[in-house]
Amino acid sequence: MTIPERNLEAEPRLNPQMAIEVILARQLVSYLGVPMFLVDPIGDLLYYNESAEAILGIRFEETGRMPMEEWSRVFAPTDADGTPIEPAKLPLVIALEHGRPASAEFYIEGLDESTRRIQVIGLPLVGLAGKRLGAMAILWEVK
Repeated sequence: MTIPERNLEAEPRLNPQMAIEVILARQLVSYLGVPMFLVDPIGDLLYYNESAEAILGIRFEETGRMPMEEWSRVFAPTDADGTPIEPAKLPLVIALEHGRPASAEFYIEGLDESTRRIQVIGLPLVGLAGKRLGAMAILWEVK
């Protein structure tokens, strides 16, 4: 199996003021083959990987970083009946605000206008001395 070379010039620049753990998490997420989404301590989108692009319906290079209020609205999470899910009930937000893992299954509308049923696990990122650094989500489409 040949691993394709990465085009580092095309990758988004990391903020040098980010905690090293967040920088390393972002790098790890970029290499994993499972869809993942990474947010900072206030919930703003830092990065999602290429595997997540297929579910979200748009490349990260096209969206870039987004405030929590924007990404939680843009991807339009709903329950099975089409009722919008408020951001506070999303696994990634729960992991961020309560510092504990959370999971849920719901629907999103990708930016390619396709509705997808997804499962999401939100995980808090915690640094030394319990400092909250952000959160990451592992997500996949449920068929």
